Amino acid sequence: WKSNITHLIVRQTAIRQLGRFYFGDAKLYELQRIDLIGNGNLSTIDQRAFDGLGQLEVLRVFGCVGLSHFNRQALSGLKSLRQFVWARNDVLYSDLFVNITRAASRHIVPSLQLLHIESTAQSSSFSLVDLKLTKDDLIQLRQLRTLHLINCNLRFIHPMTFVFLINLE
Repeated sequence: WKSNITHLIVRQTAIRQLGRFYFGDAKLYELQRIDLIGNGNLSTIDQRAFDGLGQLEVLRVFGCVGLSHFNRQALSGLKSLRQFVWARNDVLYSDLFVNITRAASRHIVPSLQLLHIESTAQSSSFSLVDLKLTKDDLIQLRQLRTLHLINCNLRFIHPMTFVFLINLE
């Protein structure tokens, strides 16, 4: 059995966790896009949750307000991923931000061109109030052409932070 599905929308479900190889047995070999939208019960995306989706080009995680854990290896196996959007999920704290940027590393998702990170909170004590981008924090994102950091409450950005992002347009 083989599925011809190319776009999957997972919206407002009771799913609490995307565990390891969550989509692996579904045989969604043609899947090019997943939109996880408004899944308020989803709290965790574990390592290799999307493994087996070798054709996946777009992953959008949007409005999952309970989502507070994203494993650094969650995107492993997504060699074709071109766009990763993380927007308006749980409050974006510094450890979560670091995990998202590490997961988007050129070593894990070499085809990634767009990384969009957007927080819901504008000035919460739980947001990125203490986040300071050092010169090495984004060094593994050299493959990116577009980087969006929206409402992230960045308090400090080292002058050399973006030097290594040589492909940004």
